[in-house]
Formats: sequence, structure tokens, C-alpha cells
Amino acid sequence: MIKLYVFKGSVNSQRTRIVLEEKKIPHELVFLDREKKEHKKPEILALNPYGKVPILVEDGVVLYESCIINEYLDETHPEPALMPKDAAQRARIRIMMDYTTTRFPPPMLALRDVAGKDPAAAATHKETLKSLLAPVEAAIGDRSHVLGTGFTLADVALIPWALRFESLGVLPDPAFPNLLRWLAAMKERPSVKATS
Repeated sequence: MIKLYVFKGSVNSQRTRIVLEEKKIPHELVFLDREKKEHKKPEILALNPYGKVPILVEDGVVLYESCIINEYLDETHPEPALMPKDAAQRARIRIMMDYTTTRFPPPMLALRDVAGKDPAAAATHKETLKSLLAPVEAAIGDRSHVLGTGFTLADVALIPWALRFESLGVLPDPAFPNLLRWLAAMKERPSVKATS
């Protein structure tokens, strides 16, 4: 059985948990305590030298980095498929996964740090995040899913971020009707409910 090491409230952990739920893959969650720095213990660093979560362990296979884990799970448990057969579509999905993992963290973490303490700085970080959401709004368009290929790893990559942006007051915003419609639908998915 898969063992997945996670933090509560972790964007990266939630991404992989959503994939496990979508595919109905039996798994055991091991919650590490971030405050106690359990992810820095030698036995955890032996699994992931980055000292981050999630970490997947399955039959001697040890993987880390949520997007890599998610592609592994999609390949080893192909139903339902979360990546299309078309190579160009898969590449576009990987671009969206990279976009969410590289662009969103710095301003989101900065916003979280100043929320409730420095309204001016918080407003600046919110505007930065909204500018980063503009391409996502366009990518969704009038379709029901990110990139319009059905539910894929692009949706999985975005869901935890959109939920955090909502909790930090970046969303809702009338400038993002497509994103808000998409998010409302995603929040109804059993996999999202189970991991929120």
C-alpha cells in the first residue's frame, strides 16, 4: 500500500491527495508536524533530502515533489486518466503545473505573513497574485476545466492554490468569472471535499 507523508494544510500535499482520491488508490497518510520540524528528522531526510512533503513510498519506490508524484500515479494507476494522450496537451498541462508551483508561492507566502498586520503590504501582494491569475482566467475560458481537456493534472495543480487565495481574500473577485465558476465546481468534487 502507498504511504504518503504530508503536512496538514499543505498545498503540495493536497495536490497528491486529490490524485489518490480521484483514482481511488488505497493509501495511508502519515501526518508530519511542521512546527516540530518532523520533516527535518534524519529518517525523513533519508526519504527526501529536500526535507519537504509530500513523500510517497510504495513497494520500495520513494518519490517526492508533488507534480512528479502525480504523474507517476497517473502512469501506474491509469484509470481515470489525468493526462491526455496528445503530447501537446500534456505539455500545456505541464506548463500550467510549473506556473502554479513557481509563480504563486512567493507572493502567497508574503501575503500570509502580513495578513492582518500590514494592510498596505497585503493589498500589494493581493494585486500581484491577481495579475498572476489573469493567464489562468484566460486558460479556463468558457470551459469547465483548466485547458478544456476534462479534469486533468492542470486542475489538480490549481485547486489548492485557488482555495488558499479564497481564504486569504484574493478571491472572489469579479475580474475572474471563469475561475470562480471553475472553483465552485471543483469544490463539489468528492476528492476536493475529502482533502480540504
